[in-house]
Amino acid sequence: MTTVNRLIGVLLVLIGASTAQAQMVMHTTVLPDRVLIGGEFTPRRLDLPNSRGVAPGTVFEPEADSSFTYLEVGGTLRVSRTHDTRLSVTTLAILPMATFDFGTVADPIPANIRIELTINDVPIDLTRDPFQWGNGLINFGHATMVGAEKTAFLPLASGVAIGSTSVTLSADVIGWSDGGINGLLLAMRHPEKVKKLAVTGANLWPDTVAVYQEVWDMVRPMYAAMKKKTTRTPEEKNEYKLLNLLCEQPHIPLTALHTIHCPTLVIGGDHDVIKPEHTMQIASNIPHSYLWILPNSGHSTPVAYSALFNKTVDDFFSRPFREIKGEARFY
Repeated sequence: MTTVNRLIGVLLVLIGASTAQAQMVMHTTVLPDRVLIGGEFTPRRLDLPNSRGVAPGTVFEPEADSSFTYLEVGGTLRVSRTHDTRLSVTTLAILPMATFDFGTVADPIPANIRIELTINDVPIDLTRDPFQWGNGLINFGHATMVGAEKTAFLPLASGVAIGSTSVTLSADVIGWSDGGINGLLLAMRHPEKVKKLAVTGANLWPDTVAVYQEVWDMVRPMYAAMKKKTTRTPEEKNEYKLLNLLCEQPHIPLTALHTIHCPTLVIGGDHDVIKPEHTMQIASNIPHSYLWILPNSGHSTPVAYSALFNKTVDDFFSRPFREIKGEARFY
């Protein structure tokens, strides 16, 4: 698997959660040729060669090795629990009320089964997709990715001494949006577990210092209305949890970032939901950090600029961290 695809595979869990959150706070309408999202849209591409649609009320289980240019799910996409599955797509669109089942809590992917979802690294068609929702996993429905517990292989943070009764594991960590917040918290609370950290679209507190007023004005009424409901459907319960995270969390003081000592790459879009100046605050308060603001980008930096994003993050994880001080600032 290429570096780009390997990193995108790591990101898919985060993408599923974040796009689900976007669906919860924006009204979506499915038209014959597009899905409207607020004032924007993403195209439906069933006209492309090697495309497939999964009709509402039906279940599609991909074969062991499947590839599609465009896969649109109106019913249920469910991977097998009895054989390995390699699914390659350019765009995987989960429509409202549809289900993306890559394992659930009640029915996880068995520990001996391997599931690979590869997003083809091709340019976005700006003519058909002017708002750059782009290629990848676009989720307006319900997505789950749950695997059975298994023993993982991670590098040791240090050598194992004779007589040791425990070992410390460490890994490179990447997080997007709420995943970025979790990455910051992990590096603060369990520094021994994080070799390097990359976060994009993270914030430290839920207010208009961190988030644009127009975003706040969009989601707060929806959260207030959902809060008043005495009974909620399963979908509404999930929506309420996501809105609660957006409107009430997190509460991380700037000084807490001083405890993060692993090399950290802090990323944001110049037109992100999170204000660039807030992203700069995060970077400036982490002792060993780089800052990367992507131009012409909103919140979906890993999707809109997938190739550049994955290469930059992979380079950051692969190369030694460089302290830039004194005369080095001139280079």
